Amino acid sequence: MIKDAELINTLENGAQYRETISPQTSNLSLLTYGRYELSPSASTFSLVFPKEETLLFCLEGEGEILIDKERYPIKYYDAIYIPQAKSHIIKNNSEENLVLASFRAPGKEGVSVVHSSFKKISSDRKRIRKLKGKDVYIMLGENEDAQNLTGGYTFFEPFSRSWSIHLHK
Repeated sequence: MIKDAELINTLENGAQYRETISPQTSNLSLLTYGRYELSPSASTFSLVFPKEETLLFCLEGEGEILIDKERYPIKYYDAIYIPQAKSHIIKNNSEENLVLASFRAPGKEGVSVVHSSFKKISSDRKRIRKLKGKDVYIMLGENEDAQNLTGGYTFFEPFSRSWSIHLHK
């Protein structure tokens, strides 16, 4: 059996990007998914995706994202939306590994960075949907000016279930 290739980029000492889903390797026409893993004190070089917007979710550790000389701290469960063609650097400021999930899709020009602190979102009733058996925390919602990306976290109560990701308009 032949297994499809997986892109693994070693960005710099201690920084690695592993792309597992893309339009070229799946039947998804827009979405690219990968993970950044940075060892303690590591950073990436300047990253830029000229035609794609990016949504990063912090899965482990903490660090910061540098965009246009602004520093955005990122901790466990935080998220940051980066518009297309925005140069950014990922830094791990901690003594633990930093792991970020990365989602990219075609974007549009002229939109703003959205930094979503999970601590702040979790106390904002407008950003939490309490549904039967689960709570949905909206990190990048429909009201933000992203082109193709929205995202958040769903926390289930025991023995709950759900349909796959979908949207009601």
